[in-house]
Parts: sequence; C-alpha cells; structure tokens
Amino acid sequence: MFDGLRKKLFGPKKSDLHKEIESLVSQVDFTDPQARIGWKISETIGVQLSLLDLETEQVSATGEFATPNFRGAILGTALGLAEVEGATEDHDLLLDTILYSFIYVYGDKNGRLLASATVEQYKAGDDKVVSASNWAEEDLVLVLTKPSGASISGIYVAGMGMI
Repeated sequence: MFDGLRKKLFGPKKSDLHKEIESLVSQVDFTDPQARIGWKISETIGVQLSLLDLETEQVSATGEFATPNFRGAILGTALGLAEVEGATEDHDLLLDTILYSFIYVYGDKNGRLLASATVEQYKAGDDKVVSASNWAEEDLVLVLTKPSGASISGIYVAGMGMI
C-alpha cells in the first residue's frame, strides 16, 4: 500500500540520477585509499561548491573564493578527509589529498599554485588560513565520525564569509 502511494507521490523508486550515481560508485575501487579519498573529495567539496553556485575546477584563483579563509577551509577539508581515512601517516597520500582538493576547486594550474601557497601560509602560522583550516577539519571529522543530521560545511561557511 505505502509503496504504491510513494510511487504516486514521488515517482519510481530509482531516479535516473540515482542510477547514474550507482553506476559511478560501482566504478570506484574503494579498497584503493587514493580512489576512496578522491571520491570523498568530489562528494564533500562538490556539494559545497554547488551550494555556492560554483563549478568544480572553475573557481577563480582571485577574488572572494581565493581568500585565506576560503583556501584554509579547503586545506582543512583535505586534512579532515585524510584523518578520517587514516591517511595522515602516508606523506604522499596526504599531499595528494591536499593537492587534489585544490585542483578540484581551482583546476590544475591554479590548484597546484594555491595548494602550495596555502600550505606555506599554514606552516608560517597565518591566522586566517590556520583558523579556517582548523574549523573545516574539525567540522568534517565530527560529521563523518559522529552520527548526526549535520553536514560538512567548512568551505561553504568560508565562502559565505562566516569564518
């Protein structure tokens, strides 16, 4: 009875988008840490960019979405994903996670440049980069490790100028 009502209200059980997502997920080798982290980067960062009406790999390397706070939030998201995935001990995988996160936002050339600059600012103790990075990392780790209705929002919050 409820299944028929659900179909009337919401259509078929699996939308075309749902089938497309299932197809994409089936192509990811989740036993490979790099593939798993890459999928999670696209999943977590992609949603936040979408909320900001930004396209992946198309964000301008100057202006409001290249501020120390915004870049710090990207770094923190990458560090949080690495932490949750247990990749913090693998130096190469950690660097790949950071680099891919920036490339996913800014594209290859600008992503590489901004990743390097942001890591250097973080190491130098830049207050804005460190603060936004810590906030985004803590947000992501809490959401992914503690059952809740919350969603990962560090990049979105930085993009809206709230951190």
